[in-house]
Amino acid sequence: MISLLKQTGIGVDIADNSIEVVQLSKQGGALEILNYSRVRIASGIVENGRILDEKRLRLALESAFSKAKPQKIEGRDISVSLPESHVYTDVIALKAHTKKQREQLVRNAIERSFPLALLDLSYAYRVLYEDARGAQIFVVAASNEVIKEWGRFFRESGLRIEGFDIETLAVFRGIYGKKPGYPVCVLDLGAATSALAIFDDTGLRYSYAVREAGNAFTESIAKTFQISYEEAEQRKQEAGIANPKNEVSALILDKLEPVFAELQSGLEYVRKEYQIDVKEIALAGGSAKLKGLPKYIQKKTGLPVQLGKSAIRTQKTPLVYLGAIGLAVRALDDAWESDPLISSETEQSQEEQAPPQNMQRSEGQEDSLEGLSPLSQISKVMPFPSSSKPKPRDAARRQLFLLGVLGGGIILLSLSFWYRKEEEKGDIAQTSVIETEYGNTQVFEFQVPIAASPAKYGDKQVRGRIIETIIPEGAGEEAFISSMGKELQEQVAQGEKVWGKPLGKGNAAEKEEAKKLEWLVYREDDVARLLLDNVEQLNPRGIKFILREIEATRLQVTQEADRYLLDVSLSISLNELIEFPSPSPLPSPEPVARVVITKTPTGWLNARAGAGTNYEQIGRVYPGEKFVLLEELNGWYKIQLKEDLVGWVVVRHAAKEEK
Repeated sequence: MISLLKQTGIGVDIADNSIEVVQLSKQGGALEILNYSRVRIASGIVENGRILDEKRLRLALESAFSKAKPQKIEGRDISVSLPESHVYTDVIALKAHTKKQREQLVRNAIERSFPLALLDLSYAYRVLYEDARGAQIFVVAASNEVIKEWGRFFRESGLRIEGFDIETLAVFRGIYGKKPGYPVCVLDLGAATSALAIFDDTGLRYSYAVREAGNAFTESIAKTFQISYEEAEQRKQEAGIANPKNEVSALILDKLEPVFAELQSGLEYVRKEYQIDVKEIALAGGSAKLKGLPKYIQKKTGLPVQLGKSAIRTQKTPLVYLGAIGLAVRALDDAWESDPLISSETEQSQEEQAPPQNMQRSEGQEDSLEGLSPLSQISKVMPFPSSSKPKPRDAARRQLFLLGVLGGGIILLSLSFWYRKEEEKGDIAQTSVIETEYGNTQVFEFQVPIAASPAKYGDKQVRGRIIETIIPEGAGEEAFISSMGKELQEQVAQGEKVWGKPLGKGNAAEKEEAKKLEWLVYREDDVARLLLDNVEQLNPRGIKFILREIEATRLQVTQEADRYLLDVSLSISLNELIEFPSPSPLPSPEPVARVVITKTPTGWLNARAGAGTNYEQIGRVYPGEKFVLLEELNGWYKIQLKEDLVGWVVVRHAAKEEK
């Protein structure tokens, strides 16, 4: 029955550089915008989703409420989301087990799938689908530190929140209002990140975040033309990407390339894996209005592209309000009640939390399901049919997503693609009986190629990229590297892994200047996919197995630019060993060119960080020593000095060796 009473909901969307607030009303089943407001916030207040200056942020939020149009916003109950870069999601599959076992099984899945330890995470889960064969459970998690930070901020600002929504889902709601009934892709080009999400009638099927977005475009323009950030922003808006021959447009397109590459990859992934053909692409976020962007994406993908046109959004409410609209929609429309929330109640200490296994279940949840396997990597979500009816929006629902903070470390295991292979065979092993059902362990040594540039991505490559960190002037290199885990992780997207050692040093004109370190980041799901594909090639008899452990052991730099080889050890459990003719199904790498150091007047030769004598000396090489040749540039050879170090030597004191 449709209520004739007027209800209101407030959505608050806070990004690094702005706050959007929307107040919706619902009467007789119809939603409409009552009031809305947008306030820009200065740099140094919020950075990468973390609060740096609570006082100034609170003033900005108060201003957004008081200066809303056409009237100020009075409510205190709000709907909010956590920053996309701090939220992790996954879907896990379970077979029959008892209620008491479920908590541990969910925690096991989180340990395998999420990049933070359980001690550092709060998580919620909800049963999406359940039948006699098993169930699928949607898990959402976020850093305790981030949840506490934002939860405390809203409470001390006099605002009440039910929990933290998921930004990707909120933008989808903001655009479509109701489920569209056909597969769609939402590309949200924000200030700090660009988020890609693909939905069909069952829900979210694929999501991925790329750390290239509006701010990066502007910073690149400012740095290239040596102009202020404000002037660079103006040039960006004026030029867009309508004319690729324009210098500013060319810079933006270069920054957009990883976004376009991920878009193409995502569309191809769901087409191959789930037979989903996306029917349209909807653009959201402040950078979505770049001149020429919809036409450019349409040309690259062959799909219709539209700026996110919400059925609720009016002429007076710009595109940037889509997230705030979607947050408010969830509070008013029961059709979206099944979208999960992360609890904001994290201020208790672990000693105060009771019982220790504090994850609450929804009313009517049955004892069932034993044995789990993550359906996907963090960013891949498998389909699930909907069979449960919406429940009343009451206090019981607020307890549905209580967090669980439990100790534990990250275990380097990935069962994602094993599930996919075994699901196709209709025979998924239960983890509780692995030890008895699979009596043998077999180890494979593989070598997988990593492409560190979108231009070289392909089906047989692991997608990767290079990120940089700066060693401040006067800082000790070893001490700096050992303490910089947090800085690295802030640049790493969901589903990515950083190779444990830097590739080498970048440019530094003088020894006393700050130095750059380059790091290789790669997609873990791509590694698992290639490994499982190769095991399947060696397994024509279809011997059943379960993947137990993947361990990256060595990284090699190849002669080809932006291409690396990762040595990986793969451990599986099975009853009958797989017989194969060679230890690795992948062909041996082609012979590489080498250089030999020739006689020098000093008896040694400097190896430098770049192709020139103005670069820092990073070591010495000696006559007769041989090295893999990586590149030749302006009279210099780039060589592999050590496993994790490259350098440059002058050509006149080195000779190429025949392959």
